[in-house]
Amino acid sequence: MVGVDANDGLDPVGGLGDQADFAGAGMGDILRLKADGTLAEYLDDTAKMMGREGNTLLVNGFWGASRHINYLGEVIQAVAIALAPGYFGIWAVWLYPLYYVALFISRQADDDKVCRAKYGDLWDEYTTKVKYRIVPRLY
Repeated sequence: MVGVDANDGLDPVGGLGDQADFAGAGMGDILRLKADGTLAEYLDDTAKMMGREGNTLLVNGFWGASRHINYLGEVIQAVAIALAPGYFGIWAVWLYPLYYVALFISRQADDDKVCRAKYGDLWDEYTTKVKYRIVPRLY
């Protein structure tokens, strides 16, 4: 039976990839699930909302940190998957998180256009309160 020896060079970071994958996937899951939990609070009418004319926008919790905080959780999970093999120098493993970054930046721009058309002045007020698009304090 052919086996893989831990010292044969196939794991260049000595298991760090597994630890990074677990930590990154966990952080991504926590962020995504907490964001969804905030939405559950919204459905229970306990979250801070702003609105008028039958439209409401959530402005607290994770959704108050950025307008698309759930996208950040997905990107963190994609980075964790890229780190899992432990081959940080191989460019191909980074295609998956880069795909998500490109997807979510363009999707966020489209979402903002749709929301601006739907909410009008309320959207402009909302964007002054929730300044960041995806990554709090960065973008």
